[in-house]
Amino acid sequence: MTESQPAAAVPSAPGPPGPVAGYRGRRAVAVAAMLVAFAIGMPRFLTHTPYPRFGVVLDWASAGDRLAIAEIVGPPGQGVFRKGDRLLTYEGRPLTREFLRERFTRQDWPRGAFTLTIERDGRTLEVAVPPLRLTAWQRVRIYTLPIAAVLAVPIVAFLLVWRRPDLPTAWVFLWFASLQGLSAIFDLFRHPQTDLSPGFRFYLGFYHALTYLYPAAFLHFMTVFPRPRWSGRWAWTSVWFWLVAFTYTAGPAILPLASVLGRPADPMFQWFGAGVLTLGILSLLERYARPARPGWSPRWSERAIALVVGASMLVATTFSVFEALIDDPRVIALLTLPFMRLVLTVATLAWLSSPLLIAFLIANDPAFDPRRLLAQGLPYALLSGVLAGLYLLIVLASQRVFAAVTGEEAMVFNVVAALIVAFAFAPLRERLQRWLDRLFGRDPRTLRLALDQAGRELLG
Repeated sequence: MTESQPAAAVPSAPGPPGPVAGYRGRRAVAVAAMLVAFAIGMPRFLTHTPYPRFGVVLDWASAGDRLAIAEIVGPPGQGVFRKGDRLLTYEGRPLTREFLRERFTRQDWPRGAFTLTIERDGRTLEVAVPPLRLTAWQRVRIYTLPIAAVLAVPIVAFLLVWRRPDLPTAWVFLWFASLQGLSAIFDLFRHPQTDLSPGFRFYLGFYHALTYLYPAAFLHFMTVFPRPRWSGRWAWTSVWFWLVAFTYTAGPAILPLASVLGRPADPMFQWFGAGVLTLGILSLLERYARPARPGWSPRWSERAIALVVGASMLVATTFSVFEALIDDPRVIALLTLPFMRLVLTVATLAWLSSPLLIAFLIANDPAFDPRRLLAQGLPYALLSGVLAGLYLLIVLASQRVFAAVTGEEAMVFNVVAALIVAFAFAPLRERLQRWLDRLFGRDPRTLRLALDQAGRELLG
């Protein structure tokens, strides 16, 4: 009798690696890095406002030397100014274009209340401008989408490090995402709300210098994404390694160089950053646009994702050049146009949201797969809109009918609407999920029927 041979194991398709055990220390470092980044950015967020002293947008594109108000953004302009008001004088001095540009650049408007003379509907008025005070919620509300993206990117990078602490590229991604978030907070909230102490000015100087590392961190990330350019050889034999080292040194060196030259550092940094960011983006596009070669053969889906990310980053970088030219009156007038502001907002969101796709390309992990996120998140997004509309429809329609019949209002319809929405949640969610399953080709009922049919065919 021959001994039975064990059946050969069927090789399974390689999947994304699971969480690596035994990396508690590295994960603790990742948590500490997130806390440090939060501690650095929060004071700036709480003490600076996202717009200048008046809380309005001026019509820089209009003709004449006196500017009108194009839009009311928030306090203290709300309730004080109206759209179309023309600014005339401040403390007896005419509010010309040059005077306003100089004062807004220096940010030396009084912190307390002061009086302005304006022209409204052909009449000359004096209005009192109260102090600028914004709560944390008002700051968030003004830049809701950019702040959501700023918070989401480091969280995605942190989750990637948490799941794959063995990937050096994931750590570079966390470093880049943290600097990106800190730089975005520094740029969005740039107007001090109160007078600053010497200690706080030192903190702002350190924060300012830290943001000058952001272009170098971006180039560093692009050279190791999704794998280092110098894989399989010594790092110092690669030109990319020396470019990264140079940018890490050159970025902070702009501050003392500008001091020696007697010129402002920020315009110099804007041009430097635009050049470095463009170099990193071109590196990404070149890496994924070239034909496959030994050791590097990304799938077409990965190429498409990388090219979309690179294109969105390139558009956002192009708009960042406008910040270097912000003192040019033509640029100021261009950026106040509604269409340009919309395009700039979309480009900024694309720039800040692209790391989600980058995380998927780094780890090839289903947790960051955009298709999976869409399939799981879309039902709840659609369902939230449907249920909110259903709730408002029931409440408003019922209250209006009840008020028309009886002349009174009843709050009981809020309870009735809430109960209807609660009972409708489960079947609506099931229907939406079933539709998405069919859309993505993974309908469990269809799969079960196909398996039953295959079984019947095998059994004859």
